[in-house]
Amino acid sequence: MRRCPICQSEMNERAWLADRASMMTDLVVVEQTKLFKKTYANLHVGVCPKCGHVELYIDPKERKDHM
Repeated sequence: MRRCPICQSEMNERAWLADRASMMTDLVVVEQTKLFKKTYANLHVGVCPKCGHVELYIDPKERKDHM
């Protein structure tokens, strides 16, 4: 359960970003270390139903290393 940093309401985590150009797009976050190792993680969205704040986050357990 995520709390909104603005109004402290419970955020709706059953939300996602949609790419209107392609229905098959999965958005991911790619981090690159100093050793040029890439880490991929699925991007999640939290939306506050009270104030409309939108927050993007990743689940650290879902991180996958790629060379």
